[in-house]
Amino acid sequence: MNYLKKGAVASILLVLSIYAVSCLPVNSHYISEISPFQPELAEASIPNLRPPVGHKYHFTVPKGLRKNVNFWKIVYSKYTSDQVIIHDKKHLNVIYAVLDFSDIKNSRFSYRKQRRIRRDKVAKAKHKYRRILNKLAKYNVKTDKLTAEEKRIYDLFSTIDEPNKFIKATGYRRVRAQTGQRDRFIKGLKTSGLYLNEIEKIFASYNMPQELTLLPFVESFFNVDAHSVDGAVGIWQFIRSTGRLYLKINSSVDERKDPYKASHAAAQFLKSNYETLGAWPLALTAYNHGVGGMQRAVRKTGSKDLVKIIKKYRSRRFGFASRNFYAEFLAVLELVPNYDRYFGNFKLYRPLKFDTVKIPHYVDLNTIIKNCLVAKDDIKKLNPALKHSILSSQRFIPKGYELRIPYGTKDTFEKLYANIPPTKQYTAQKRDEWHRVRRGDTLSKIARRYRTTIRALMDLNNLSSSRFIRAGQKLRIPGTRYKAVAKVKAKKTTQKRLAKAKVKTTQKPKKQKKSLVKNTPSPKNKNKYTASIKIPEPALNLGHLSEDEGLVVVKPHESIGHYADWAKVSARSIRRLNKIKYSKKIHVGKAIKVNYSKVGKI
Repeated sequence: MNYLKKGAVASILLVLSIYAVSCLPVNSHYISEISPFQPELAEASIPNLRPPVGHKYHFTVPKGLRKNVNFWKIVYSKYTSDQVIIHDKKHLNVIYAVLDFSDIKNSRFSYRKQRRIRRDKVAKAKHKYRRILNKLAKYNVKTDKLTAEEKRIYDLFSTIDEPNKFIKATGYRRVRAQTGQRDRFIKGLKTSGLYLNEIEKIFASYNMPQELTLLPFVESFFNVDAHSVDGAVGIWQFIRSTGRLYLKINSSVDERKDPYKASHAAAQFLKSNYETLGAWPLALTAYNHGVGGMQRAVRKTGSKDLVKIIKKYRSRRFGFASRNFYAEFLAVLELVPNYDRYFGNFKLYRPLKFDTVKIPHYVDLNTIIKNCLVAKDDIKKLNPALKHSILSSQRFIPKGYELRIPYGTKDTFEKLYANIPPTKQYTAQKRDEWHRVRRGDTLSKIARRYRTTIRALMDLNNLSSSRFIRAGQKLRIPGTRYKAVAKVKAKKTTQKRLAKAKVKTTQKPKKQKKSLVKNTPSPKNKNKYTASIKIPEPALNLGHLSEDEGLVVVKPHESIGHYADWAKVSARSIRRLNKIKYSKKIHVGKAIKVNYSKVGKI
C-alpha cells in the first residue's frame, strides 16, 4: 500500500514537472546549424545581437500600443506556422481560440487538400465566434444562462469600454485569423547571421539607428527569395516602383534580391521618410503605407501621434498591415536581443564571405562555369540579383557586373578568365525577339514555340502569373538562338592588366532598330546606390489648366484612388480629366491633373 502511495506521488510530481516545463517561454534544446554556403564551417559562438551597454534606443512602445506589441510577440515566439490564432482585428488582446493543424501536416493528404481542410476549419471557427458575439450583442442578456464558452468570450471584452462592443465585434472582417510565425522567426534568426554584420555597417555609414537593421524580420525573415502578392521582392520587400528609385531592375538583374545593395536602398528610403515626416513611428509606418499616405493621415487627424492616427484615421489603403507595422517592429526589437530566452540557444550561420570580380565583357554564365571552375550553385547563391534569364544562359552576364565568387578564389578566377577564348566574349547583350499574343495563346504554348520556359517568359516580362496574358499583348522572348553580336579580339596581357585590357572587335554588331538594353547613367553624387530623381515632363497631353486645376507628381505607393480621396473627388473624374483608360496605370514621376476646388490648392 505504501508502495502504491509512493508511486502515485511520484507520478503526480512527474506530471507537474512536465506541465511546468511546458509553460516556460523558451525551448531549451540546443540546435547546431551550419552555413548553407559553407557547409564545412559552423559558427563557434553565438553572435551578440544584444545592444551594447549605454546604447540609446530610438524606439519605445507608445502608451496605446503595448497590447498590440504583446500580441505580435506571441505570434513570433509562441505559435508556429501549423497554428492559427483566431482574434479580434481591432483589439488584438482578444484571442478567441488557437487552432492546431500539425496533425494535418503529418498526414498523407496532398498539399492542396491540406490547405482546403485548413481553410474550412478556419472559416467554421470564425463563423462560430461571430454567432456567439451576435448572441452576446442582444440586450438584457443574462450571463447565468450562457455556456462556458460564451461566458469566456464575454469575459474577454470585460476590459473594453466602448458602446455596442459586441455588435461592433461582429462587423466586417473583425474576426480575423493570424498564422503563427515561431518556426519562420527561428529560421530568420539563423539566416540573419549571414548578412546582419554587413547591414549594420551599411546603416552606420548613413548615420541611421542600428535597430532598423532588424526590420527584415518583419518584412521577410531575411529570405532573399521572398515575394509578396503585391510584387514586393527581397529581404527589404521593395515593390518595383520604389526599388527603381535606388536599384537596377531590368530583364537581367533585380537588385532588390541583393541583400547588400537593397540595404543601401532601404537606409536611404528610411532616411528620406524620416526627413519628410520628422518622427520614426511615422517614418517606419510609411515604409509600408507610403510617405504620401502618412502625410494625408497627419493632415486629416491633425496629429503626428501614431496611436491617434491608428484610432482616428480611416482610409481604404490604411489597413491591418499598415496599422500594425510599427507594433510588429517593436515586438522584434524586444525578441531579438533576448532570443535565447524565447527560442533557446542555437547557432547562427557565420557571416558570408566572398570575393568580387568585375566582368569586363558580356559573357555567358556557362562559359564562366566551364572555364573558371566555379560551381553554378555558388554563383546562384552568392548573386541572388541575377535573374533566371542569366542563370539559364538565355542572356549574358552584363558587362561591368560585379560578380561574387567563393572566398579566396579571386586570383585563380582572374587567371582562368584571361584564358577564355575571344569567341566567347562579347561587346553587346543578346537581342530579344518579340511575340504578339493571339487569341488562344498560353505561356506554355509560346514557350514551346520559341524553345524556352514559362519561368523565363514570366521573368523577362515581369509577369506575376502565367495565366494573365491578353490578346494583343507584346511579350519579349529570350534570344536563345541569337548569334554572337561582336567577338572580342584578345590581347596578350598579364593578370594585373586584365581589367584594363583593350578590347578590339573583329566584327561590327548589326544595327538594331531599337535599343533593348538601356544603361541608366550613374548619378553624379558620390553614393553609387543613390538615384538622382528628376521630375519628367507630363507623359499625358494635359492641355490648358483651369483655375481649379493643378499638377501633382506621382510618388511611390500612390494611386489615383489616393488622390481622389485627398481631393474629395471620384477616381473616375481624375481619369477623365487626364484621359487615362481604366486598363492604364499611373507611374512614379509622372504629372497628372487634379481638381482642387474642394480642398484648395497647395
